[in-house]
Amino acid sequence: MSMVSKMSLWIAIAVLSMGNEGRAAVDTPSRPSDCEAKLCFMEEFYNSDPLRIKRDLEERKKISTENATRSLRSSNISVTSLEQGCYADGECIRLMYADRIYDIYPTWAELQSDNSAVNLYFKGYMDAVEGLEATFPADRKLKTDSYLERLVAPEQVLRNLFGKGDLSTETRLTPKQVKLIRTKLFLEIDKRDRKNRTELDDLIKRAGFPKQSEYGFDTVKNAFLVVQHSSDIEYQYKKLLDIEENVKIGEFPERLYALLFDRVQLALTGKQRYGTQFLCRAGKYVVAPLESPGTVDEIRSKAGLGLLSQYAAQLPQGC
Repeated sequence: MSMVSKMSLWIAIAVLSMGNEGRAAVDTPSRPSDCEAKLCFMEEFYNSDPLRIKRDLEERKKISTENATRSLRSSNISVTSLEQGCYADGECIRLMYADRIYDIYPTWAELQSDNSAVNLYFKGYMDAVEGLEATFPADRKLKTDSYLERLVAPEQVLRNLFGKGDLSTETRLTPKQVKLIRTKLFLEIDKRDRKNRTELDDLIKRAGFPKQSEYGFDTVKNAFLVVQHSSDIEYQYKKLLDIEENVKIGEFPERLYALLFDRVQLALTGKQRYGTQFLCRAGKYVVAPLESPGTVDEIRSKAGLGLLSQYAAQLPQGC
């Protein structure tokens, strides 16, 4: 059984063990992790100007984008125009999610009430993930394949929970509460993404980027996931160059390379090659601009990808 499967099983057991009694009962925060679970950082925004979050977020995005553009160009990386975003800026990401929460809950009292309801489930999820992280730590002394599996598995489990379409059915939470628990899950995902990037960098310095012939597909994919999930575009670009060399010698799957290539190129130039990236527009997913719309299916086929129309049909109806 894979590490992700083990974690998913632990989480399923944790959720099944939760009774309805006490669903809304949460103790007063007594330590930082409890306070974080209660989203205490949001209180400062509710106690100030309601428009402060949006103002602070827009200003922070502007600064983050300017810094990212400057850093890219200083590394001789051509960039047309970066879309405004947070680009690995932790404070910007915090503001982005504060803004989302504020849009759902206009008052601090409403947020506290619903957060109490979701915390029983959230705590169950996190206890299971953190329990397995402690039981199967990502020790640098492990072989590369085992190390990367343990490193990536917790974040992947959290992403699987984040993307579950039946969270409302599983937890019997309201749609607003499901949005809240997904926001809390993503804040945990972001923490692990940052840590994993540092760990992968250390591994590459010691042993180079993993090769498929040496470690197998799963290990190569786990290394790829760390890069793909980073919010640092310069980091992704530089790792893309390493991966490109491995693609040329058959040591990295081109279909995974296509995902990272599109993400990086879309950010740097506003267009993608393989049609793997979609944008949310008016509540629906639409394919991001393409370099060559007329030949995209031919390009996808060469990379081992199916038709763009088939890929698009698998996406959720709304966003």
